[in-house]
Amino acid sequence: MKQKIFLAALLFSFTSFVVAVAAPKDYFVGKWDVMVYGTIGGDEQMIIELKRVDGKLEGAIVGPTDDIKPFFKIEEKPDTVKVYFKHLFFKVNLQLGKKDDTHVTGLLQEKYEAKGVRIVKN
Repeated sequence: MKQKIFLAALLFSFTSFVVAVAAPKDYFVGKWDVMVYGTIGGDEQMIIELKRVDGKLEGAIVGPTDDIKPFFKIEEKPDTVKVYFKHLFFKVNLQLGKKDDTHVTGLLQEKYEAKGVRIVKN
């Protein structure tokens, strides 16, 4: 009897663990208002939009007009995301890390400080 209870508990905990691991964390999915400080051209504001498509993050820097810079590469870790995009003739990267539920911090080109806030739809 004790073996059956032990096996049932073990099976339940294993099932719970698998479900927890399989569920993707979509912290970075959505729109972010990001300010990059101290670049050569001054402080730069950008709106970043990330979506999950077929289990992978995709996205772009979106502007008020049709000025869209798609990310050609995205590296995702549990608490950080690193996006790569083209600006003029250069390949640029921006790494963002989770600060709290609605804020991110990071670096552009591992040099310029970046801070962002989640854009929440009302």
